[in-house]
Amino acid sequence: MDHLFTTIGHHFGRVEPRRRMRDYVRALLAPVARKNSWQLAEHAGHST
Repeated sequence: MDHLFTTIGHHFGRVEPRRRMRDYVRALLAPVARKNSWQLAEHAGHST
């Protein structure tokens, strides 16, 4: 999984969007009951 993030990470100019992308993909693959935006953000540890 880290190889994937390294491979596509250069498409994001700043580190903050790169980290959010990583957290979003991990949340999509996680065993979260419902996958809506606020539950994915909560699972990733983001308040917004």
